[in-house]
Amino acid sequence: MSNLEHYMLLIYYWNGVQMDMLYLIKKIYIL
Repeated sequence: MSNLEHYMLLIYYWNGVQMDMLYLIKKIYIL
């Protein structure tokens, strides 16, 4: 189960990074 938790955490972290990138791109386009 530890391996599954690590995989879920990795996906969660990657999704968070993608959201931050989208936020930065939107901010740049607005400016």
